[in-house]
Amino acid sequence: MTVDAQQQTVEAVTPAGGGVRVDWAPVPKVNLLPREVLDARAFRRVQKMLAGAVVGTVAVAGLAFAWSLHGVQVAQADLDVSRARTAQLHTEEAKYADVPRVLSRVEQAKAARTAALGSDVLWYRFFDDLAAATPDTVSLTNVTVAMDTSGAPTTATDPLTPSGLGAVTFTGGGDRFPDVSTWLESVGSVDGLDGSTLQSATRSAGGGTADDGPVTFSSKIVIDDSALSHRFDGKAS
Repeated sequence: MTVDAQQQTVEAVTPAGGGVRVDWAPVPKVNLLPREVLDARAFRRVQKMLAGAVVGTVAVAGLAFAWSLHGVQVAQADLDVSRARTAQLHTEEAKYADVPRVLSRVEQAKAARTAALGSDVLWYRFFDDLAAATPDTVSLTNVTVAMDTSGAPTTATDPLTPSGLGAVTFTGGGDRFPDVSTWLESVGSVDGLDGSTLQSATRSAGGGTADDGPVTFSSKIVIDDSALSHRFDGKAS
């Protein structure tokens, strides 16, 4: 067989168009590196991941510390302001240190005034009313007032005599006994007086007979709590 004949034979066996290349076909690989090298590479990868985790943890801790430090600084600034304000208030407090003592003295003065003036009576009004209630036929020669300075009503021993703050004793004279009776009724209408009683009544001899002389009398009347002026009550404010 000649060379041309062999060439024709080869060409006849080879498919027309030549061979086809398939790109997706897997190519088998064989890693010839020792096991120690592979383990070392894996260990280095783990070390890198751990190092990254440590760096992240340190960064987070640093941020937390910075935030805490900022909070401490803000709190310290607020504390400094509060201390300065407290010192200022203590300074202001020293200016008014005498106020409680002054208020205590005011309360003591009020209590003393109430004790001293609790039985206050407007005597000018009392005597004006008394003069208006006295008949023209009766004249008063003496007026004696006895008051309980505590201002508290006292109970009389006589059941027919009302309780009161004191009593007024009158001594005077009139033309007749009926004039004295009229006087006793009139003085009982004066505001602040109650329970008028006759102590004594005596006719003096005159005109030559015992029936024509003037009458001298003595009477007593109780001062009740309506006579109090109350003008010093509740004057603290």
